[in-house]
Amino acid sequence: MSKILPDWILVISLVCLLAYTTQTTISKGMSQFKKESKYFEDQRKSQLSKAIEDENEMEESKSLLERDQSSSKDNVTQQTIENNTPKREADDSYDNPELCSLMESEKSTPWERVNTISFMVAVVVVLNILKGGGRSAHAAQSPIGIECGSLTYWLITAFMIAFILSISIWMREVLIAKWQLKKRLSYKYFEGDVEWNPMNTIKYPCICFVAGFCAGLFGIGGGIVKGPLMLQMGVHPLVASATVAVMIMYTSVAATTMYVAFGTLTWDYAVFMFILGLVSTVIGQFGVSYLVEKYKRVSLVSLSIGAVVALSTLLMGIQSVFSLTDSSAMNESSTLCGN
Repeated sequence: MSKILPDWILVISLVCLLAYTTQTTISKGMSQFKKESKYFEDQRKSQLSKAIEDENEMEESKSLLERDQSSSKDNVTQQTIENNTPKREADDSYDNPELCSLMESEKSTPWERVNTISFMVAVVVVLNILKGGGRSAHAAQSPIGIECGSLTYWLITAFMIAFILSISIWMREVLIAKWQLKKRLSYKYFEGDVEWNPMNTIKYPCICFVAGFCAGLFGIGGGIVKGPLMLQMGVHPLVASATVAVMIMYTSVAATTMYVAFGTLTWDYAVFMFILGLVSTVIGQFGVSYLVEKYKRVSLVSLSIGAVVALSTLLMGIQSVFSLTDSSAMNESSTLCGN
């Protein structure tokens, strides 16, 4: 679609998407910021209350010393028993070795899933190269002689879609099986965890499909859409940022091969933007991490994402004005295999 649609349609669509993403992301960041502020305020009040309680306890301890020693000893013994009883009951819940093994596995990187995603993207890249990009002068030609728009071309495209869907269905079964195991073991989810139940294993992949669709259509890498989407899913901002950073590598590689195949990638721009983007990412990552560590506010991650999306919306909005006033852009169109 990015090859066929006129630029002005793509630009306006992107501006609408970014505007919506900006609003939802900043709202989410402000909500997190207010929650953190309330937490810090409650913590400050708690510390003040604790200081008052400590002072009262000191006065009570003086009066306790004046009581009968035997009576005091009995009371202390009884209270010790009462305090220890619930603790033993709480510890009993962690005696299940299967639950302990599950919780231990949650701490490590699931490399089998990483390898699955890597294999899937590698297959997509190879198939894109085999298909070629069309008959235009700048398009990459198929190394095995496949002609753009031919039956073989569309068969490979259909196979690619079926291949991705089959892996998605298989991974859904894996996630549901693990969800059922967690349910059987009464696994307790932490704040920010995604419960991969039958409904979420359909809803969230569909949302990610939208992010991937936007990545291929607009060439934005998917992260600028997937990051805010993950925040709306309730994922912890630091987890969302790290996950998006990894997924961008896969979606960008897959999308870039299509642009290379169609000959629409400008290499001098690409090299410059790659270096600039890499350096900026490193600075931004360490900078935001430092601020989060210093101020103890993970909402800064959400707000920084919202600020970047807002800036993108502004710049793309300006670009859309030029596209709408450019008569040549209004009439510009092309075909999949060449003009």
